[in-house]
Amino acid sequence: MNADNTSSSTGNQAAVLGSPIAHSLSPVLHNTAYEALQLTDWQYGRHDITAETLEDFFLSINDSWAGVSMTMPLKQKALEFGEVSDERVAFLGVSNTAVFDWQRSNPQHENMPHISLYNTDVDGVKLTFADEFNIGNASDARVCIIGSGSTAMSAMAALIEIGARDFVICAADAEQASAMRTKMSSYQKSQAHIDVQPWGSAVKHIQQSDIIISTVPAHATDGLAQEINNLAANISLTNKHLLDVIYDPRPTQLMQSLSAREAIVRGGEHMLLRQALAQVAYMTHLPVRHVIDTAFAHMKTALFEQL
Repeated sequence: MNADNTSSSTGNQAAVLGSPIAHSLSPVLHNTAYEALQLTDWQYGRHDITAETLEDFFLSINDSWAGVSMTMPLKQKALEFGEVSDERVAFLGVSNTAVFDWQRSNPQHENMPHISLYNTDVDGVKLTFADEFNIGNASDARVCIIGSGSTAMSAMAALIEIGARDFVICAADAEQASAMRTKMSSYQKSQAHIDVQPWGSAVKHIQQSDIIISTVPAHATDGLAQEINNLAANISLTNKHLLDVIYDPRPTQLMQSLSAREAIVRGGEHMLLRQALAQVAYMTHLPVRHVIDTAFAHMKTALFEQL
């Protein structure tokens, strides 16, 4: 996790953007971090912004703004307005963090600040696997990715970065999943083997995989959970690891179904917590190590008090 803290910004206001956004717990994390870091004049909110209104938002802000976090449906749209600032964004075409520099011009839009784009979702997944599953090397793992959107690509990138090379994508959109396979097979020159299978075969591949990451919206996997519930009673999923990026509702039905068969499961709150660390560092221009050492424990406590 490398936060570049060399650019200048005078802002002390930030927010999470997306739609829907009312459920987001990012304000809890960031405002708690500011308090722990003694950034008493900083504040972080939330704004319901769609892909169609993102440009208007960027045009409406002033130099009190330091940056924004972005969730669905903005992670790809943001590339139209900002400068790619890390290799993950460059390859994946997915950004969840925008940092504003009011001292520099924006070569794409003269009425906007300079916007640097980063992807911290990959770090969020990697740190979750290290901290919660004790998996720092996945070279021997079979990985099932459920979904084929922006978060699915970041999740696969994270697992490739920790050594995984054997993947299956189970997704409803076969064309999008095939495009993801083509793109991700060359990520970091990994030559990963990536299979694409229909949504209807997901339960079979969950059983055959060591790691499962669900990246689809709330309730999309409820049917899969019911299929797992209907499996023979003697079928165990012991030693399998599920990360479901959803944290509302929590736990998801898929998490409950796998947990009942002795899988190790974690929800998206763990990823949310850890991807926020680099976001705070990027926006405040503080070293990420300082953010972790000073704010992480406080952020974790505040988050779980809200769940």
